[in-house]
Amino acid sequence: MLFIAAALTIVFALGLLLVGRQFQKGKWLRLLAGNTFNELPKEKLAKTAKSCSYCLYFTSLLCLLSALALVLNNPLLLYLVCILGVIYGITGICYAFKKWLKNG
Repeated sequence: MLFIAAALTIVFALGLLLVGRQFQKGKWLRLLAGNTFNELPKEKLAKTAKSCSYCLYFTSLLCLLSALALVLNNPLLLYLVCILGVIYGITGICYAFKKWLKNG
């Protein structure tokens, strides 16, 4: 059962890598929130897509590490991945909140 969960996690991580790579290239920008009808300026989209691609790469790494923890049946590695994910999430929320307070 753990191998099935690990396989699905690996497929999800590969999907995140694919979307992150396309964002890095400047493609698939309509997937970004608020850009459904392609109304945002290209400069703003390029900057947002680049930062989103880095987030997707890191999330993909966390997914791959959690799949490795599932395959190796190593709960310590899984705890480490969860702690890294929580720290990353809190950091992202604090950064976005600081930016929102600064720019309104």
